[in-house]
Amino acid sequence: MSIAQDPRMEYFLNLKDWKKSTKRKYIADVGLYVECIGKTPSELISEARKEQVATDWMDERQIPRYFKKFINFLEEKNHTEYSQKLTVANVKTFYRCFEIETPSISVKGVPESYYILYEDLPQHEDIRKVISLSNAQYRALFSFMASSGMNYSDATSISVRELILAVNYYFKITKQEKYKVKDLAGLYETCEKVKGIVPVWRMWRFKTSNQHITFSSPESLNFILDYFMEQPPANEEVPIFRKYKRQTKIKYRAVNVYLQKLNDKLGWRNKKIGRFGFVTSKSFRTFFANEMEDEEVFEKHIRLMMGHKQAGVTQNYFKTKAPKMLKSYLKGVHRLTFLEEITVIDNTDDLLLELEKRDEERDEEMKQLRKDLDRALQMKKMDQDLNYKH
Repeated sequence: MSIAQDPRMEYFLNLKDWKKSTKRKYIADVGLYVECIGKTPSELISEARKEQVATDWMDERQIPRYFKKFINFLEEKNHTEYSQKLTVANVKTFYRCFEIETPSISVKGVPESYYILYEDLPQHEDIRKVISLSNAQYRALFSFMASSGMNYSDATSISVRELILAVNYYFKITKQEKYKVKDLAGLYETCEKVKGIVPVWRMWRFKTSNQHITFSSPESLNFILDYFMEQPPANEEVPIFRKYKRQTKIKYRAVNVYLQKLNDKLGWRNKKIGRFGFVTSKSFRTFFANEMEDEEVFEKHIRLMMGHKQAGVTQNYFKTKAPKMLKSYLKGVHRLTFLEEITVIDNTDDLLLELEKRDEERDEEMKQLRKDLDRALQMKKMDQDLNYKH
């Protein structure tokens, strides 16, 4: 019987709506633990429950010894400290699902990439080289990821219909709804007429299911349309970024293989970020964050664009207007553009300007009210002085 068919493991895997990749990781990690200890998941849970009832003291149970043995087992298999840390954490999660206490033993592994300096990361010129050497399909994808801060999963899950909605959302928040696009043909026509369109994406992050708003550069929109001319989408429901001559989304492995070839072509075969290649699919998201931060864009806005979760109170009560975020994005979009001249027209958002205008008008009204009040008080005082003299 496979690990996944064990009753306890089956219960654990079905308890939450895990992604397929997450399920595979849990099966692999618990599988290693089972291999090390020599007991099935059900046997491990039954034993741990009996011991937990029989004694309050962790050191009198088998589980701490199992974990120590497991860490040694992973070391012998040449797992890095960071890999050990993640694997041990997943085994602890499995135990805790059945309300079993786990020992405080842990691995202090930290990925090497945590200590990488900004100067060691791919810079604008490096990303520009990658994009310039890419074919139409990957040029569109890489410029889109670099200018939106999206990861591979989110970027490749977007449909053509969502692109049309993102363009329309830009027209809505900039109060240019006369250019509203109805279909793909209309998108081509509108992009010919209007320069500097910044698609506004209302996203649900694939990894966290967190809703957020982000943007992509006018250049990446142009690259997407160029790509569509070479490989037309069958309809508006298919993914923007598709397999060659197919209508299904491009696979993660294909993206990484393509990037590996570009790294080799550019002489970066031995250039690493930690254990990984110099430019990987993650590099574009990291590049986005650092370029926007270097442009002194408000950190909260960067985190919101990237779909990071906020602390409870902040998430519940403090919402940021899309026009305000667009204004922040336009401040740094030149750093996210690689092969084209910047053509963004900063009519940032008439909506935001209108709100600011209302605030100014309200301030003027208050100033006028204060003047009128001061004048009235002066007149009253003059009347009092005259009456007093008489």
